[in-house]
Formats: sequence, structure tokens, C-alpha cells
Amino acid sequence: FVQAGQVSAWLVAGASHVLASVTEIGDRSSAKFIERFFGHLLQGRSPARALAHTQRAALAGKLDPAVAQPLQWGAFTVSGLG
Repeated sequence: FVQAGQVSAWLVAGASHVLASVTEIGDRSSAKFIERFFGHLLQGRSPARALAHTQRAALAGKLDPAVAQPLQWGAFTVSGLG
């Protein structure tokens, strides 16, 4: 997981956006979640919309029924400009 200072450091270093988890979560749920998130980015969605679409897909059990609960993915946040 990433602390707030680390997110700020990435932004100050020039990253336009940072996807981070505010708590520790499992590798399986992280991998499936991030894979879907980046798929939405590649489709042209903004990071905020990509996160929202991915959260809805996870909640609906479309990623993997084992990671449908917000406990498995709810800690992800996106920070940045625009």
C-alpha cells in the first residue's frame, strides 16, 4: 500500500495520475483490478472514470466472484490532475 506522502512524491516528480491502495490488499484481487483499470485507460477513459468503471465491474462480480466484495478492491484511489 502507498502512503499519502508517496502519492504526492510521484505527482511532484511529474506523474499526471497515481493509482494507489491506502491499505494492504491481496495480490489476486489487485492483479485483476489493475488489469481491468488499465484496459479502461487504453479505451480512452480518464483515470477517474476508469477507476469507477472498474469498481462497478468488481462489485458486479465481472472480474472474479472471489473479488466482488469492496474489501478486496475498495482501497484503491486515483490522484492527479484532471
